[in-house]
Amino acid sequence: MGAAPQCTNITPAGQRRRRLAGWAALLAGLIVLAGLAYRDASPTAYLAIFPFALGAAFGFLQARNRTCVVLGLQGKAEVEGGGVRNVEGPERDQARAQAKRILWRSIVIAAVVTLVIVLATGLSFTLE
Repeated sequence: MGAAPQCTNITPAGQRRRRLAGWAALLAGLIVLAGLAYRDASPTAYLAIFPFALGAAFGFLQARNRTCVVLGLQGKAEVEGGGVRNVEGPERDQARAQAKRILWRSIVIAAVVTLVIVLATGLSFTLE
């Protein structure tokens, strides 16, 4: 049983934008993480990392899978030169399925990353 063929709903420029957004979210998250560590924040304060981890996961997974979650759920695709087009039939169903997978994977990745950070900071506070 092979994997279903992948549908693409973003252009190479769209992939670059999403990859850049992933890097920006990751960098911002690292800055927030460093600030929390510098201020010796409580472990629950580290929950603030979640939106940055989610943004990074969204950006990287969308770029890797060449699928925009928002456009995929709307049944649309980017076109060269800007703008979007509607997609129909099996391509639309596949774009929606891919968008849902990216959405859930991003949420799971962000939750796991955040949980590991919260647990790691909680352990460091109890060891002192």
